[in-house]
Amino acid sequence: MLELVLFEVILDLSLIQEMSNLVRSMTDDLLAQGMMPPQWNEEMTEAMIRVMIHSLPLVFISIAFFYSVLTHFIARRILRAYGIDVPGMPPAHEWMVPRSLVFYYLVAIVLEMFISPQDTSFISVALLNLVPLLRFVFAIQTIGFFFFIAHQRRWSRAVPLLMSIPVLLFPPLSLIGVLDVAFPIRKSFTKS
Repeated sequence: MLELVLFEVILDLSLIQEMSNLVRSMTDDLLAQGMMPPQWNEEMTEAMIRVMIHSLPLVFISIAFFYSVLTHFIARRILRAYGIDVPGMPPAHEWMVPRSLVFYYLVAIVLEMFISPQDTSFISVALLNLVPLLRFVFAIQTIGFFFFIAHQRRWSRAVPLLMSIPVLLFPPLSLIGVLDVAFPIRKSFTKS
C-alpha cells in the first residue's frame, strides 16, 4: 500500500488508475469483438473496476499469508539442514481459530445484507474484504476439522486432503468450520 502511495506522490504514476484504464480498454475491445454479453454497459465496467480497487486489501492480505506460509516452510527446511531446530506449525488436526471470529463473521454477514452494493463507504469496503477473508479462515478451519476426524478415526492422510478440495472450490462448505468453532462438535468424535 505504501508503494502505491509512493509511486503516485513521487513518480506521479497511479497504478490504480493504470489498472482501471487497462480494464476499460479490455472490456471495450471485447465489446467491439462481440465477446461480451449484449447487456454489458459502461456502468457495469465501472462497477467491476470499483470492486477490483476496493478488493486490493484482501489481495494484499492473501498474498502476505501465502508468502508467510511458504517462507516458513522453506526457511524451516533450510535451518533444519544446518542443525537448527525451528518449531513448525501445529498439526492440522489441532487447528482452532478463536471463537470470537464467529461473532465477527455473523456481524459482517448481517451488515452485508443491509448495505447496498453501490455503496462506497468505509464500512462497505471493509465488508467487501472482511467477508471473503473470514470465509477463507473458516475454510481452513473446516480442513482442520477434517484432519481432526481423520486423526481420531486413524484414516489415511489422503482422506482429509481429498475432502478439502470441495471446501476450497465451494465456499459455503466453510460453514462446517463455523460450526466447529461455535459448538463443541469435536467432542463427539473424540474417543473415550
